[in-house]
Amino acid sequence: MINNKTIVFINNYLAQILLLLFFTTESISKINKYYFFENSIIPIVIKGIALCFFAVSFLLNKDKKITYLLFVIFGCFVLGQLFTSTPFELRIIVIFIKYLFPLLILFYFKGNPLSEKSRNNLFKAFESIITLNTILIILGFIFSISFFKTYSGDRFGYNGLFINSSTGTYVYVITLFYFLNKYQQKLFFKPKSIFILLGSLLVGTKAVYLSLFIIILYYLVAFIRNRKGIIFMSIVLIILMIFGYLSFFQFGIFNRIRESDGLLTTFLSYRNYNFMNNTLPYIQENWQFVNYVFGGVNDFSLKSEMGFIDLLFFFGLLGTIIYLYQFSKAFLNFKLKKIPALFLLVLISIIFIAGNFFTYSNIAIYLLIIRESFKEDSPI
Repeated sequence: MINNKTIVFINNYLAQILLLLFFTTESISKINKYYFFENSIIPIVIKGIALCFFAVSFLLNKDKKITYLLFVIFGCFVLGQLFTSTPFELRIIVIFIKYLFPLLILFYFKGNPLSEKSRNNLFKAFESIITLNTILIILGFIFSISFFKTYSGDRFGYNGLFINSSTGTYVYVITLFYFLNKYQQKLFFKPKSIFILLGSLLVGTKAVYLSLFIIILYYLVAFIRNRKGIIFMSIVLIILMIFGYLSFFQFGIFNRIRESDGLLTTFLSYRNYNFMNNTLPYIQENWQFVNYVFGGVNDFSLKSEMGFIDLLFFFGLLGTIIYLYQFSKAFLNFKLKKIPALFLLVLISIIFIAGNFFTYSNIAIYLLIIRESFKEDSPI
């Protein structure tokens, strides 16, 4: 049995170690994929070790409540898989583990709260990583360094050392709300937050631009009281709106997609096509009643890339309800004041139209950071 002193010692360093490891391994993966056209085994090993640690810690814990909750999700997965043509294939088990990983991280640190020292160290490490990555984004933009680009084609965007657009998007959305919560009315007066805000403009994803627009709108309503400030922030909002209009209705790739395939496809980046042509036909051809309740899929590449729909695709209706209930229990341990509530609203909206939120384990550590920053006793 792990004693309390050992747990405290581990928790003083575990969160920031995981953050540094996840970011480093993601960077290594991007280097391997870009230069050597292969996936690195290092992230799998690191996450495998972390998975074993969390699993053992739950099994050794006297309070078995969380363990039972996780077994309920496992039961939903098993029941769904039993009614597929090729149940329990390794690649599907890996997807299940990916869905489970964020719950393990969030539940662990909910049951073993970070000390103030550990939380401060985690925030410092996070801000250093984001500052470094934003510097690389800006350098990538200035010197047109393709390695730092968000997309492989001609579409604009830079995400630094994050391996794909989804991870970069979620991390920068979390980062924007982290700094909003930290600085509040001083958000546009602190050099670090201004630097991050400007860098996020270069990420090039719709979700980040939506978050920026919402944050500026909130800032205008919540904090601006003098006439000059209202005029200035209103001009910024108008510029963003004009930029959005030109992007979707006049110039660039979004306009071309809108003209050829419609506005909905533009917003969803062809995810509606994925759903209609891949996900839905699979469901219609393969699912039985049990699958509608608990899910069941043997080819997850047929997913729509829309977070909540993919969750239904994997876990079914009842399984999705159970998963989301447990996810909310794992994540929500702070009061829903204005900024946290606004963050959740924006995040949920993004998950509706974007994918991979629940299956990218790296995102869980950033969720831990924003959760800790929302706590009333948070030092920021």
